Amino acid sequence: AGQRALKGAALSLLSTLGSKHETRIEAAFNEASTMTTRLAALTALSSIETETFDRALAAFESRWSDSPLVMDKWFGVQAMSIRGDIRERLAKLAARPDYDLKNPNRVRALVAAFSMSNPVAFHAADGWGYRFLVDVIVQVDALNPALSARLCTAFESWRAFDAPRRREAEAQQKRLADAGLSKNAQDIIGRALAQPG
Repeated sequence: AGQRALKGAALSLLSTLGSKHETRIEAAFNEASTMTTRLAALTALSSIETETFDRALAAFESRWSDSPLVMDKWFGVQAMSIRGDIRERLAKLAARPDYDLKNPNRVRALVAAFSMSNPVAFHAADGWGYRFLVDVIVQVDALNPALSARLCTAFESWRAFDAPRRREAEAQQKRLADAGLSKNAQDIIGRALAQPG
């Protein structure tokens, strides 16, 4: 397990150099003997803005499409990727037949992973990440109030954002406050919006 973790960390570091070591990372993906090592290589490829990531995604899906928990990881890798096409990618993933708002694991894999583990995209200056999250919270609240409340916590530190992001986060939370959400979600949003002190 330690060796797998070390290899995953090394692949992640190599991916920060762009496509320079893309061939090596792709080879690690193709030669991986376990799902964990293949996932580590896939995660590393997600940081490289080439079609290699999509080829690896297709291979991963083909191999594990019958395993919902593994496919949750496949959704999560994409949600956490810092790529220029992240908006389009999230929309396509949310439109897939195997993405279901009634499946809390799948929603967490996509939406919670995005909002809590992809700060670059979630905090995009134009606020689209906040709007994406709020759209999902409004939809999922009637199906799973506990999940919607958990998703609301992504806004807990909004007062620490810079001014433009703070304004957009506040506007989106007010939208939630007016949406007639379940009690737990309302409590979280109410506390977040309450004046400090």
